[in-house]
Amino acid sequence: MLEAWKGYIAMEVELGHINEARSIYKKCYSNSFSGTGSEDICHSWLRFEREFGKLEDFDDALQKVTRRLEQLRLCRMQQESNSIEENENNLRKNAHNKRKLGSHISKEQSPAKRQRGVDRVADKAPAGNKHHGRNSSHETKVADVNPRNNT
Repeated sequence: MLEAWKGYIAMEVELGHINEARSIYKKCYSNSFSGTGSEDICHSWLRFEREFGKLEDFDDALQKVTRRLEQLRLCRMQQESNSIEENENNLRKNAHNKRKLGSHISKEQSPAKRQRGVDRVADKAPAGNKHHGRNSSHETKVADVNPRNNT
């Protein structure tokens, strides 16, 4: 829409219809355009009045445009603050979910940790068996010695 308005104004200026172009600016400066279109049309109107208008016309345009630009600036600041707050809320939610996920994982051992634990138990088991084997053989020797002493 912004390009259509600009084209219409440019056509009127080329035809020499300065008052028509001025009335178009008065109609469209308060419209909402996407992106920075509203600010662009306001600055374009001020440029137009510098080139083609009288001092009174420029003052009138400057008063209207200044109010409009201030409104646009306030709206943009509110939108940015809202988006910042939304981003912060999303980050807080993500951090909270990560904490929950992290505590859940810490309660359960990962497969690698389980594997290490199994290896350690397996290492301890043969050592225990060796020790147990030594004791059992020692006990058998002692058992063997005792019956001989008794006999």
